[in-house]
Amino acid sequence: MTLNFVLSQILTVLAYAFYGLSFLKSERKKIVVVNLIGVIVNAIAFVFLGAWTGLAMSFVSTMRAIYSLLTEKDGVKPNPKRDLAVLIITCATSIAISIPTYNGAICIMPVIGSLLYNYSIWQKDPLVFKLLGIPVAITWAFYNAYIGSVFGVILEGVLSLFSIYGYVTATKAAKKVKDGSAKSSKRYAESY
Repeated sequence: MTLNFVLSQILTVLAYAFYGLSFLKSERKKIVVVNLIGVIVNAIAFVFLGAWTGLAMSFVSTMRAIYSLLTEKDGVKPNPKRDLAVLIITCATSIAISIPTYNGAICIMPVIGSLLYNYSIWQKDPLVFKLLGIPVAITWAFYNAYIGSVFGVILEGVLSLFSIYGYVTATKAAKKVKDGSAKSSKRYAESY
């Protein structure tokens, strides 16, 4: 066991703590900030492991998160066309930047995970983010197994549980609100 491996695993645990926390946040801006911290820490872990495709996807994730934070500031008007263009550029960059790091079919897994994540984070609905967190975790678990990150595999499993829990909790809360408003409407209608 080398020092690089030990450091990578410590950083991996720290990164996944941030990823898990992001699934428990309800505001999009907080999800992005907490996840960005995790991405940066995980990128350093990838360097220690020599996992260049993972590092490349971390770079794209960092750029995407920074863009998202800049466009969510007060006074920045929403621009769906610009957002779509950036989403397309981000997805194309994910694919292009992974080509030089390609080292077998398993290296496609983080690219798929990154593409799914790109789509999920661009949605305004945190429920989509939480739902797509499940296949994102699965793709990254395969990649972590390939690069030999023991804690990466274990924590992707835990992260998928956080994602499932966050999704189920958010779905139940949305249903409760919907059922509550439906009951209120029914009571209002019955009062006349």
